[in-house]
Amino acid sequence: APGRASMGSEDASDPAGDAPAPPAMSMPQLAVAGGVSGLVARFATHPFDTLKTQMQVAGAVGGGEVLSSARGGPASTSAASSSARYRGALETARVLARTEGLFGFYRGFGAVVAGIPFASAAYFGGYEAAKRATSAFQDVVSKTSSSKDASEDVSSGTSFGLSYVVSSLTTPTASYVLSGILAQSLASIAYTPIDVVKERMQASGVLGARGAGAYKNVLDAFGTILKTEGVYSGVFRGYWASNFTWWPFSVVYFVVYEHMRDAAVVTCGVSNVGGTAGEGREKTGDSPNEKDKDLLPPWVSGFCGFAAASAATVATHPLDLAKTRLQTLRTVPGSIPSEVSSQNVFAMARSVARNEGVKRLFAGCGARVAAVAPGSAISFFAYETIKEWMQS
Repeated sequence: APGRASMGSEDASDPAGDAPAPPAMSMPQLAVAGGVSGLVARFATHPFDTLKTQMQVAGAVGGGEVLSSARGGPASTSAASSSARYRGALETARVLARTEGLFGFYRGFGAVVAGIPFASAAYFGGYEAAKRATSAFQDVVSKTSSSKDASEDVSSGTSFGLSYVVSSLTTPTASYVLSGILAQSLASIAYTPIDVVKERMQASGVLGARGAGAYKNVLDAFGTILKTEGVYSGVFRGYWASNFTWWPFSVVYFVVYEHMRDAAVVTCGVSNVGGTAGEGREKTGDSPNEKDKDLLPPWVSGFCGFAAASAATVATHPLDLAKTRLQTLRTVPGSIPSEVSSQNVFAMARSVARNEGVKRLFAGCGARVAAVAPGSAISFFAYETIKEWMQS
């Protein structure tokens, strides 16, 4: 039917005799599934995200004011000058609950409601489209390589090197990596303005009006940032920082996620984890295709998402901390020293490590894991559940 395509590189028929795969979903359906699942996950985990943001920016302040350091720049202070601002997650939560109540934990959530459905739709839709594109690319590369192998001397060094490159590009891991990077690049266009507005509002209680700005609500925040700081330096501030943070996250995440799902199909057998595979399925060492993994129940995808997100979150947290500081500190005259606007995510990370210690790069890591990992599990559980419902 128009608007539909195979989710994998295999034909719709199943020569092995297993139960037929669920029908492939159209892009609008994928967008709805991604948008709804993203909103559900963010609502459940936003309080942890607020704690994470406040803990990450705490080192940039002293007594509520943004400080400048002769050595490290404006977003980093010595540990002695701001040690009172360094709190663990529980202490941060107690202070936030005492000063702002439940509302404080949901600061900036309006930006999530307004934008996350579109951003999540772009992410999931982009990922599925990227998987289709990379699968088609791998088929072309594989066929081209096979035809050349028949007429070339494979013992030569050049041929060996080309063969190695081709074999690397046609592995499932390469597909997961390329798909994750392409999906994140597309989604960052929608995620960046959301993050800037959300994090400014979340961090205002720590940075103060001079640092993060004072906003009445999400619309006021977006309008003020756009008017006073512009598009690239304002609402899209940190777009490349986001990509440099989430590209490696996506690589780690989707490699772990998809290989865990492969393992669930191959080593457990789909029928052993609650699926509906046909009789006679044997455990083999072959890599499962998308039809196999579509038969996994949502709770398996949720567990795989939780484990993958935990690993990716810890691996990329220093870059996320630097990104958060770049996006939360304002660049308008009179707010912060102008050096901040010229820093990139790597310079910011070096500045924090040099002036506050390497340990500070992991400030808020536990809160971020508590936000991202359950959020990923909830998101993928909801996403796969909605897909299953739409395909039934």
